[in-house]
Amino acid sequence: MKRILSLITLFALCVALLSCAAFAEDFVPSIGGKDHPSIVPESSTVIGHIVNSDNAVIDEVEKPCIVVTPVSEANTSKDIPEAAREELLKVYAALKNGEMDLPYEEALALSKSAPRTENSANSAEHMVIRDLFDVSFLCEEHPEMMANGYKLRLTFDLGISSGDTVCCMVYTDGKWSPVEMFNNGNGTVTCLFSKVCPVVFASKQTETPPDTGDYSSDSIALWGAVMAVSAVAFGVAIVIYRKKVAKAD
Repeated sequence: MKRILSLITLFALCVALLSCAAFAEDFVPSIGGKDHPSIVPESSTVIGHIVNSDNAVIDEVEKPCIVVTPVSEANTSKDIPEAAREELLKVYAALKNGEMDLPYEEALALSKSAPRTENSANSAEHMVIRDLFDVSFLCEEHPEMMANGYKLRLTFDLGISSGDTVCCMVYTDGKWSPVEMFNNGNGTVTCLFSKVCPVVFASKQTETPPDTGDYSSDSIALWGAVMAVSAVAFGVAIVIYRKKVAKAD
């Protein structure tokens, strides 16, 4: 009987440790297996625009000028600049390990996204990362334009609704900064970037989670069920043991 109790105790301990790992796993690690959201081109050759403070077009950005790289392709892409590759992987690792905080409230303030109400203003509560990728220029003229105060305007297809709460941030100069973003109401968002670098899209977690590629919630439910079964088995074993001790007495 002592051997059975020892095995049950060991099993319960293992389950508890695994469950802790499941709870510690964030939605961020799963981003490593996702593709980046597609950019909606302006034409067959133009992928975006350089604009001034009035959002007036200064120059067209053609497709060969930009490379977009998700974490899943960071180690294999031959197009992303090496410095950008290293920074994307560094940022991913830091987010995965919980070493970075994102300025959700600041980003939401620049997001023309979900309607604000007194009870459900664009608060940072329940925000989750849905996309992490790098945007880099392969040309020289457009980075020079942005260094002079112009912005890069890109439109991404996120497959969201007009009422979804979504925001965008970039990692630049060693910190995350909010990006001005517009929900176009047709599943796409338009962003105005001051710099190109690692980019995050975050959205409000609802009862039906967005498609972030995150299955950690399923894992948590599974390990929770296993823990419950283990606890019941452990309790039954104790009852049986006590009955045997009582009979022996």
